[in-house]
Amino acid sequence: MESISIFIVLGLALAGLAGVSALSWCVRRQHQKQKRIQGVMWVQALRSMLMHIQRHRGLSATVLGGEYALMAELTSAQHAVSRDLAHIALVGEWIKDNPNWEAITAHWARLAGQFHRLDIRKNLDQHNRLIKSILVFIDDVSREHYLLTLNDNASWRYLLSVAEDLGQIRAVGLAYISSVEVGEASHRLRNMLQALMAEFSLEVERVDFQQYLSVSNRQATQAFVEKYPKVLLAHADQCPLAQYYQAATDVMDGLYVQFDDELMLIQRTLN
Repeated sequence: MESISIFIVLGLALAGLAGVSALSWCVRRQHQKQKRIQGVMWVQALRSMLMHIQRHRGLSATVLGGEYALMAELTSAQHAVSRDLAHIALVGEWIKDNPNWEAITAHWARLAGQFHRLDIRKNLDQHNRLIKSILVFIDDVSREHYLLTLNDNASWRYLLSVAEDLGQIRAVGLAYISSVEVGEASHRLRNMLQALMAEFSLEVERVDFQQYLSVSNRQATQAFVEKYPKVLLAHADQCPLAQYYQAATDVMDGLYVQFDDELMLIQRTLN
């Protein structure tokens, strides 16, 4: 009888431990789910800010080059970033005291207030540094909020990288067109664009480009490259500024639409 009692006690103890373990697992899983939901919200808000700063980079380079046709859009992009910052601050508390986020907001504040005092090269460099910091921060948010462990498909993050490659091609191309249109064609900007195009030509051959971009986005990206940057390098006077800007923006917007669709799929799995 005594041995039977011991077995009963042990059985009850093991059952209790299993129950505690199951409860702990459920709590951890619910915690991860809530973190992921908030992480998606932050990534979506940061993506909007990223897009608007990329536009600000290209438009400010154009204006600094002496071409003021896109001044109204530059002002609109700057206001859009301010709205993005306010929206990001409302998502949650975690981001507010993060030193990397504080560095990003401080960098943007300096750049927004002083870009008109910079030359084109420094303006591009400061925007590039800021955008790189935002992309790294998006990775930090994703890691902290368990988004990178959802599945092995990293296509949404790759889409941001391709959009930034095109963003740099857009910005430098606009600056170069501006220099041509004011009669002071910049060889330095042309060389920068040529180098960016050489790197991007390698990118489109990678497996990731073929795998992660939708068919329509691959086709639109390759059509843009053939019709605009390559033409610009060969015949600078045959590539109107407004057309170049709109064509590049349309391709980047297509990538962001695919990005948004993929984030929505993640959201659905969490609901």
